[in-house]
Amino acid sequence: MRSSVSLVIPFHNRETLLPRTLQSVAESSLFPDHLVLVDNGSTDDSLEICRQWSRQQSNLRVTILRESTPGAAAARNRGLQEVDTPWVFFFDSDDIFDKDFLADIQPYLTEVLDFVAVPTRMVVKGREGVRRYRPTEDAACQILYSHLNTQAMVFRTGFLRKIGGWDVRCLIWNDWELGLRALLNKPRMRWLTAKAYHLISVHPDSITGVCFSDKSERLFEVLQIAANDIGMTTDAIARTRLMKALYLRYSILAGRLLAERDKTSAHECLQKRQELFGSVSVGLRLEGWIVKLLTSCHLPGTWRLAMSMV
Repeated sequence: MRSSVSLVIPFHNRETLLPRTLQSVAESSLFPDHLVLVDNGSTDDSLEICRQWSRQQSNLRVTILRESTPGAAAARNRGLQEVDTPWVFFFDSDDIFDKDFLADIQPYLTEVLDFVAVPTRMVVKGREGVRRYRPTEDAACQILYSHLNTQAMVFRTGFLRKIGGWDVRCLIWNDWELGLRALLNKPRMRWLTAKAYHLISVHPDSITGVCFSDKSERLFEVLQIAANDIGMTTDAIARTRLMKALYLRYSILAGRLLAERDKTSAHECLQKRQELFGSVSVGLRLEGWIVKLLTSCHLPGTWRLAMSMV
């Protein structure tokens, strides 16, 4: 038996990590109907590793593609073009696939849903734990909390195509933006909470990396894209609330940049916020200042305070 899911894995120069990821997929208790591997301009042996591995798989339908446009979002969209199953799931080439994942979610992949969300596990500096996850369709929570990441989202293929797939302009935080855009499009959802899946590694060579300072310009670009997404919301009250959440997300990012002692990028972040929002109320300025200050002092969970403000 196979699942009704296509699994799409983009990769770029992952020759040392790909074998582990591919082996974890091969050990799945329920195989994906289609495995799509997308080479995103690798210059090492990643592509050949995938070719050799695919020839050894008698139980998996494997397609290997190449995408020259840089960025995981472009590679994922290339894989999405090849998907011929009702559901699609995206995975990263440096993580470990949970063997029970597809079997556990299959009963929920019905025609009455567009989107299934699951908790995930994460390893940061050798410490493993459940990645923060809040089962809510409140888009403000995604803005401030980022509870939907790549491995947390299983999409009905038609729904994902309808909302435009991955945004290739997002070279970082592309899953944060997609999760936000998906929620803004009001999908028929099911939130699963019984188990956290996969093992996601955060390391210096991962897409997001371990710090914000060296990717600040790209982060500012994604925040602007998110503002455009929110701007498409027709409900004026909801749009105002979500823009306030985004204002506070800028404040949190400025605080994190200050915590990394990057005053230049923090100042630029606040300038970008000013350019986007213009004049705001004294109350909102104060709330933003408080969130920025507490974040810069390494206080955990400032997103909760920010959520209470929206």
